[in-house]
Amino acid sequence: MRHSLSKSAVQNGVEKMIQVSACTICAELCDEKELNLFRGFCEDSKYESRIVDETENFVALPALGQIVEGYMLVVSRAHFLSFGAVLKDHSREEELIALIQKVQNRLEQVYGHKGIIFEHGPASPTRRAGCCTDHAHLHLVPVGVDLMELLATDPLPWVTIESLSGLTECVKRGDAYLFYQNELGIRYLCVANHGVPLQYLRKVLACMVGRPSEWDWRVYPNQERLQTALERYLSAAEVGPRPL
Repeated sequence: MRHSLSKSAVQNGVEKMIQVSACTICAELCDEKELNLFRGFCEDSKYESRIVDETENFVALPALGQIVEGYMLVVSRAHFLSFGAVLKDHSREEELIALIQKVQNRLEQVYGHKGIIFEHGPASPTRRAGCCTDHAHLHLVPVGVDLMELLATDPLPWVTIESLSGLTECVKRGDAYLFYQNELGIRYLCVANHGVPLQYLRKVLACMVGRPSEWDWRVYPNQERLQTALERYLSAAEVGPRPL
């Protein structure tokens, strides 16, 4: 999105207007306070940042819209639309996988599940694959459910892939995609240029964990779960953002 727009967030019956910028993830990583969604939604947090792990090119942080506590995002520091675009530079793949494994190990330590991974991978502003944030971000969720139980019943053409290079092949063709990896590490990919609902995989997840109304992070940011996830992850890691 190249313009700014206001989104209404409702939590505990209180409406709050949050300004959503051209790229709120870039704004947060650069600590632009006026556009920082973490500061906007969690203004009373004792932390100045929600970053819990990082490498040269990637950052891990608890997501707004914690459908379940411990829901994490891994995002690229540089601005890319998708991880298919990020991984055109193959030298980044080893670094990314190492961070994912580190976060998964921590989630398993805290929540008992290293969990599932998914991405809505847009190809362009018009081929969005259900994505609502124009910055590459992987969802890591510590749950024991397998979304493929529901995804296998939809008409989308899911196929298994061996490695993350399958995402890059989609991007090279100009295709948007959906990516999903279950807790066993089996990876699935689906070309998704048209007809994918907004935040589709979050909707499936919310359904499978019994919270079907909580799929939209703007409406259900679930700040308290985010704060608890932040505290528990950092306590387990014994390192993290400096308190204010």
